[in-house]
Amino acid sequence: MLRRVGMSPYIRRLRALVGTDLLLIPSVAVLVWDRGGRLLLVRDRESQRWMTIGGAIEPDEAPDVAAVREAHEEVGITVALDALVGVFGGPRFRHVYPNGDRTSFVPVVYDAHIVDGSPEPDGDEVDLRSGSTRARSTHG
Repeated sequence: MLRRVGMSPYIRRLRALVGTDLLLIPSVAVLVWDRGGRLLLVRDRESQRWMTIGGAIEPDEAPDVAAVREAHEEVGITVALDALVGVFGGPRFRHVYPNGDRTSFVPVVYDAHIVDGSPEPDGDEVDLRSGSTRARSTHG
């Protein structure tokens, strides 16, 4: 059974100190590809937006470990990371939550494939999944 993770205790403690002020959040995004070159996407239950698997990196957690953890928590799969796509940031990665919390994410993005399990939405944080036929990222 999958579980909803929500806000980590670490972020909750920071929010108690800074309120809704901007927080810089290191995070991961996992581009999970199937053999047919389709990208696994999940839909956030709250916003109804399609997105990649991902989330915040916890204190003392390596980004690659966070990527594998997020894939398991969100859709119950074990992934192998194939490549580092890149590390991103800037104004495009700012987000304001409905409660007013402001964040600026710095995502570490990985290509990955499933090594165990079948994607099943957790039913709480994400509720749907889809295969996109967008081209797989390439890096040299």
